[in-house]
This record gives sequence, structure tokens and C-alpha cells, in this order.
Amino acid sequence: ELNTTGWRALVEVYLCRCAKLRDWSLAQCKSLHVLCGPAVSHLVSLNAFGCRRLPSEALLPLLRSSAPTLRRLDLNGALGTAALTEADLRRACPNLEALDCRGRESKY
Repeated sequence: ELNTTGWRALVEVYLCRCAKLRDWSLAQCKSLHVLCGPAVSHLVSLNAFGCRRLPSEALLPLLRSSAPTLRRLDLNGALGTAALTEADLRRACPNLEALDCRGRESKY
């Protein structure tokens, strides 16, 4: 498990040797916009709640590498991922049991 919840100044994350990482919370990492985890392939849960600057392009490779095992995904408030529809996310991760993709449209 890796918990970086609330690290508001976190801008970039590079995970190179975390093949067995299963649960990752990035909630409220509002500045995060680079996410690279090529070796992360066993995620069960990813919480990116409130990661406003996280773009779809940074998220998709991680979702693809963890697609067989990912069961829970929270993107509520991840404004940069608004281009990904719920259908896109379910296609990318067909084994999802819980998906929260509300609140991704900018109100400003």
C-alpha cells in the first residue's frame, strides 16, 4: 500500500520497482500532473480523488498495465481526466467493481 493522500505539492511520481503495489491513494494531490508507473501491474485500488491536474495521458498507461487486477477506481474531481468517459474507463479496466468518475467537469 502507498498512501500519498493530501500531498498537495506532489507534482510528479515515477514508480519503477513497485510491481507488487496493490493499493495506492493519491487523493487530494492537486498539483500532480505526471504519473509514470510502468512496472505497476497488480493494482487493485487506485484513488485519485481530487487530482485536478492529472491528465488522461498520464493515467491511461497505468490503467492499462493494471487492467486485469484493478477493481476500484476513484477519479472524482480529477478534472484532467474528463475526456475519458465511464465507458472508456470500463473498456480499459473490464474488471472494475467500483468506479467513481463524478465531478470531473470544471465548474469555472
